[in-house]
Amino acid sequence: MTSSPTKPFDTTDLDPVLTDADRLVMAETILAWADLDTGISRLIFLMFGIDSDAGSILIGNMDLKTKAERIKSLYSHLGNDAGAASFSKLSNAMREFSFSRNSIAHRKCIGRLKSEPSRLVFMSSRHVKGEQGSFEMIAIDRSEMIASAKFARDAAVTVANMINAIEAAGAASP
Repeated sequence: MTSSPTKPFDTTDLDPVLTDADRLVMAETILAWADLDTGISRLIFLMFGIDSDAGSILIGNMDLKTKAERIKSLYSHLGNDAGAASFSKLSNAMREFSFSRNSIAHRKCIGRLKSEPSRLVFMSSRHVKGEQGSFEMIAIDRSEMIASAKFARDAAVTVANMINAIEAAGAASP
């Protein structure tokens, strides 16, 4: 995935006008990750046998990585190596695909590159170490955002299927 550039940003290459397609891909990325986050929270409630109110209070604003790690830990504790491996794989994939989501959610989108219009430019208030008056700038291709959203949507479907299976098993129990 994209990483921070090491060279100074050329402001003459910036088009500050975002298209509707730019906005749509950013929104879809955020919404897809929110779907995954909500699903994993619900899965935690079910797997740990906690009602929704208590579970919500317990996990509060816990980040998605920690939630997945907690499920992995429960699987390991229960001796379910396949489940633990599955959530380990999910955590690794989340690390790879979350860069776009995190940039959209935690940085200001200031436009797109004129030279590469599919690359959106994000700025943060984080300084560049050793360079006074310089802030991090990242250019992310829309294709990376689309891949991030697809990953999150696919993972959310898998989590929803797990939730459905647990709920169905619970409904079948006397």
